[in-house]
Amino acid sequence: MTDALLKFGPDGLTVTVKDISNTGFATGLLKTTAGFIDYKQMVAPVKNMTKLLTFLKSVTGTIELDVIDNNLIIKSLDNDGRFKLAEEKFLECNLNNFPIFEQHDAGFEVDTKILDSAKKNASNLGFKHIFAEVKGGEFYLTAGEDEFDQLISHTKVDYKEVARTMYASVMLEFIAVIDGKAIITFNEDYPLLITVSSIDSTFKWVVAPMSKPKEDSETSS
Repeated sequence: MTDALLKFGPDGLTVTVKDISNTGFATGLLKTTAGFIDYKQMVAPVKNMTKLLTFLKSVTGTIELDVIDNNLIIKSLDNDGRFKLAEEKFLECNLNNFPIFEQHDAGFEVDTKILDSAKKNASNLGFKHIFAEVKGGEFYLTAGEDEFDQLISHTKVDYKEVARTMYASVMLEFIAVIDGKAIITFNEDYPLLITVSSIDSTFKWVVAPMSKPKEDSETSS
């Protein structure tokens, strides 16, 4: 997600985005109870999220945020930033509403260590996608094709049987920022939803299923 609309609304900071390929969607709410001081409602259409996040990682302690003259102003004890904002209509990744999928059920809870393990497996093999399935009360995340090397992360779950489905590479990007306990829900050839919640926040990620390329069995004469 290259850009995003930061909405400091009545309930807290909300960000809802999609990736450029339209195969991944994410939304997050950081509530006003999550340590905000002198909370101010405002919007900030950020055109380069990578730069913003990199800067935020460099500051410590309490920070001050404000929007002044089409700039996002960030002040801390020893490091300040000013980021020129875009026009909201020109943002490529912003979503007005997070998509809702009728077939998503209550899902099952897992420790996100299994997600981290799956990401490391995919990186080890140089594999860009992940296969997910539930079989015999076990949740499997597989990197690699059947005909080649495979690495498989798995854990016991109380969930319905779900046939193996391949998910877009954006899932590996999402996994990198997910921590703690997560709720997962999916169906065969259907978007996979990951939800992480706490008292002060709710985050959701949806990844689209991918169709495995079919080999052309026809031979030319």
